[in-house]
Amino acid sequence: YTGLTSNDFITITEGSGISGIKNKPGNSPEFQIYPNPVTGYFTLTAGGNGLVKNDQIKVTDNSGRLVKNLKINTESKNQIIDMHELPAGIYYITLQTQTGKGVRKIIKH
Repeated sequence: YTGLTSNDFITITEGSGISGIKNKPGNSPEFQIYPNPVTGYFTLTAGGNGLVKNDQIKVTDNSGRLVKNLKINTESKNQIIDMHELPAGIYYITLQTQTGKGVRKIIKH
């Protein structure tokens, strides 16, 4: 997985690869993604002040390749993201805000 910073912790279990990515407390924006697993669209719901202009949502595949990069243009609590064109697999959703970065894992069927 690429794009990690010194604020990220990676959990690696012998023989199974990366099992989780967590940010240091205080640096990670609160957000949820649903449904998970996803077949087409999923919703990212941001906590706190929600999504604001210039926040970024990045979707990377399991090998770390960037497959979507969305820049927020309007303030909102929710953002709907289309995954229809992506093959089934494991993806990582990164929300980058002015205050930090958070990562969630999503499965595409």
